[in-house]
Amino acid sequence: MTRLSEKVRLVAEVERLCAELKRPVSSRDLAKSWAKVPDRRPLLLQRPGQLLIKAARPFEGSAYLCKIGVVGNLAFYAIDSSPQWSEALRLHSIRLRMKQHCKWGVPQQAAYLFGTKYEAYATNALAGYRAEWDSLDASAQRIAIETGFVKMLDIARTQGPAKFSGKCPPLSVAKKAETILRGHCKSQRETDAAHLSANRHLARLSWPKIPLFSKRGFWMDQVTAYSRSRWPGDCDDPIEQRALFICMFYGIPKPR
Repeated sequence: MTRLSEKVRLVAEVERLCAELKRPVSSRDLAKSWAKVPDRRPLLLQRPGQLLIKAARPFEGSAYLCKIGVVGNLAFYAIDSSPQWSEALRLHSIRLRMKQHCKWGVPQQAAYLFGTKYEAYATNALAGYRAEWDSLDASAQRIAIETGFVKMLDIARTQGPAKFSGKCPPLSVAKKAETILRGHCKSQRETDAAHLSANRHLARLSWPKIPLFSKRGFWMDQVTAYSRSRWPGDCDDPIEQRALFICMFYGIPKPR
């Protein structure tokens, strides 16, 4: 079979997946589909991501696929650039963010801080939650109900103030954050420090995590608390750990 016919098979697979998932598809979607049914994979040697990139490039005046957008670190493609795919990708992005927030459970974490010296951090986080999520359209509200996210939003609405006044903490570069990570790891587990996958930890600690902030970097207080909790040399305060965790998303409260 020719390379052209194999590209036609790729386009047909993308079209099938778009119809099945009701949204544009990524390389991860293709990989999952081909793992289930290997015969659907075109006889081309490249990885799914490379195949999609090449199919979206113009070839003799036109491209086979259209790149609709990027969510996280994944690009999404469809057979054409009609507005329905952009809207479907927007809703898919919202669904992914809501599912991730369900795992983080920021409102529940904030609730533990009421009555402690970090109560201001809790109210700031709940106000930030409202600022980020209060203005949901009808489609997003349906997704919130489907994912269970609406329960956390209800906590923020009932317990948090309406005005968000959080500020971004002082951020530094990745090199300083990595130095702290390796230092704590070495002090507790010297044999592991040389093999530490720092990038995996830095990805969890990088700013920003929400669209309310734009500045990028690492908060050294947070990196230190994370390191101590992962490689504890002594018993750290769990309340402080929660306070620094929710600050990762909504910053620190401005002084009154």
